[in-house]
Amino acid sequence: MKKPKIVDFSRGEIAPPDGKGTIGVVEAMRPSDVVRLAHVSNFSHIVQKDGLAFENELKTAQMMTENVVQFLADPLSVIFGRESGESSNSMFVQNPVTEKKTRTLELFEAYIKGIKSARRIREQAILVADELYTNAMKIGHPHEKMSTTPLARTGTVEFFAEHDERRLVLGCRDSFGELGFSQVLTRISHCFDRGVVHSINQGEGGAGIGSFMVFNTCISYYCGVDKGKSTVVCVALPLGVTDEQLASLPKNIHLVSA
Repeated sequence: MKKPKIVDFSRGEIAPPDGKGTIGVVEAMRPSDVVRLAHVSNFSHIVQKDGLAFENELKTAQMMTENVVQFLADPLSVIFGRESGESSNSMFVQNPVTEKKTRTLELFEAYIKGIKSARRIREQAILVADELYTNAMKIGHPHEKMSTTPLARTGTVEFFAEHDERRLVLGCRDSFGELGFSQVLTRISHCFDRGVVHSINQGEGGAGIGSFMVFNTCISYYCGVDKGKSTVVCVALPLGVTDEQLASLPKNIHLVSA
């Protein structure tokens, strides 16, 4: 079992040249700098001391590092720090990759309507769910260079969500394991550095804009990859907050691979 190294920037500790496998504890760090630290310094986790559920986020970072397999198998139990298995506050849908997203998004919309404290973030949550499912589904529909017709591969996309009193967590798992952290972080960084409009004008739209939207909306971004087997991407949204409060909350990021 791999023990993670923790570097507490808020105490003036110095980061290693290569932060792979390291948890960086920070405070009041801007979203763009969180992405930059994960990308340039290769940190696996950035956790904000002044963020929502800091202690839980730190434990999640440790568990994801020590037991990647458990996170990939049951991300919700790891994120919420509970026993494995289904929760009464959760939903789960599994589809073949060829299945359209409409029914799954309708089920999620019905699920989130049952969460009273999610009223203010309902629209953002549905947009994030749409983007996560679309990205997972796209991997199963690769395009050949000489054809404009997508050729679906055999595989599945799972969508799941769970909430407690403070957070709503939603995510997707695909059966391909082809997501690259560097590519995603680069696209998000470009949107922060150049602006969304400029990124679109420069032909850097698509997944880059979508990934930026997802990260910019959530308070925590969790991703695990087992190359060639599965990818899990989850995000946490706060419950019972205003749009202004949501925009000001610090962001955490967690990236692990098997």
